[in-house]
Amino acid sequence: MSPFARRTTADLVDELRETSARNDFAALVIGFDDRTEFVWANDPNPLFALNAHVQNGGDPLGVVTSQIESEGFRSVRARPLAEYDDAEWVEKYLIEVLAVVRRNARDNGIEAGPITG
Repeated sequence: MSPFARRTTADLVDELRETSARNDFAALVIGFDDRTEFVWANDPNPLFALNAHVQNGGDPLGVVTSQIESEGFRSVRARPLAEYDDAEWVEKYLIEVLAVVRRNARDNGIEAGPITG
């Protein structure tokens, strides 16, 4: 873990909202031992959703964002939360998440472009 102190879930939701304002969509990536969940910026109550995931053993790891570049083409990016800036395993985890997002987009007729960090 980086030298940053762990932030509260309310702080993470604030970051999500700030990030969402600069993108077409944004979500917190919540890692579990057996799955990945997302807390979307447009969720009616993202703090409640995040708290529920954390109480169920989830760990907020990063943020996924997307921008529409042109019709039918979307850039998708992910970055670790500040608490995990130097955690290589989180970067690898997010790359895997991006690969799944890209495949799902392609399966729905959306070109997601290359995986980028």
